[in-house]
Amino acid sequence: MEVDYIIVGLGIAGICFSKQLLEHNKRFLVISDKCSGATEKSGGVFNPIVLRRFTAPEYTIKYTEYALNMFAAMEKMTSTSWMYPDQNVYRIFASIEEQNNWFTASDKPHLKPFLAPKIELNSNNFIQAEFGLGKVLKSFRIDTIAFLQSFQRYFLKTQKLMEESFNHSNLSFQNGDYPIRYKHVKAKAILFAEGTRILQNPFLPKAVIRPNKGEYLIIKAPDLKLDYMLKGGVYIIPLGEDLYKVGATYSHDDNTIQPTQAARKEIEEKLQKMITCHYDVVDQIVGARPVTNDRQPILGEIKTGMYVFNGLGTRGFTRGPYYSKVLFDAIENKQSVPKQMDVKRFLS
Repeated sequence: MEVDYIIVGLGIAGICFSKQLLEHNKRFLVISDKCSGATEKSGGVFNPIVLRRFTAPEYTIKYTEYALNMFAAMEKMTSTSWMYPDQNVYRIFASIEEQNNWFTASDKPHLKPFLAPKIELNSNNFIQAEFGLGKVLKSFRIDTIAFLQSFQRYFLKTQKLMEESFNHSNLSFQNGDYPIRYKHVKAKAILFAEGTRILQNPFLPKAVIRPNKGEYLIIKAPDLKLDYMLKGGVYIIPLGEDLYKVGATYSHDDNTIQPTQAARKEIEEKLQKMITCHYDVVDQIVGARPVTNDRQPILGEIKTGMYVFNGLGTRGFTRGPYYSKVLFDAIENKQSVPKQMDVKRFLS
């Protein structure tokens, strides 16, 4: 089997890059097992704004519009609904000062498209929001499980997916037009989009990615009746049937994949400052985000014919689509990867 690219990993990074390849009629094979990763365990919140201080980088408009267009095309391509555009993010204001900061931010050109210019009054008796709510425009929820499953089905149907764990020891390099060999597959290039599994990749330094453990609670709250995503000390994300995903925590020090009582306590303490109704905790979910020390993604060439796309952290859905374009243009059109993103900053 001969392809242009092998893609290792089927999370948000691998899927976005595969979409670039589809658009440019490139042949590729994705290699991924069925183990869940950071994309599946994430909240699936598409939110362009940092809601702690109502900030965003200057390029946010460009990145967001690109992502919105890509996701719309992806959903049409897979013939599956996994976007919930009516589930916007609402931010609870803790004070008059926060209201004023919101108004100030909403006047800035690169923030104006995302911050509704008025305060929404809270009409839900079980939500504590004395100072009202701010609506984040162009925010929505992605059903992460449906998103991943739709691409698994699509790639299996089109014979572009090998469902197995990638074994780096089976990778070899030859001369010729297809220098990358993996079992029976010959490729012109290989892309590692492995998330935190990059720690087992022998072609990159171990210190490139630092896993960031995150935990969510799944709660059942029949009285809450929330049909939008609510951000206070934590996110409350409606899942349907009175279920909500609540979180998340952030930990660089705990490398286990086991749920902790400390995380549950932290989430519940913040949740109880946001809602007053009864709820039951029905599950606790653990994932590990791939992040770098400088909080920038990792894109670019490791060695001839070998590339990496990683380090998206908590911004995979909002930034991943545009970063995939940056990487594709670097490989195929010989454009430069911005220095702050280039993997070469970690390579000697």
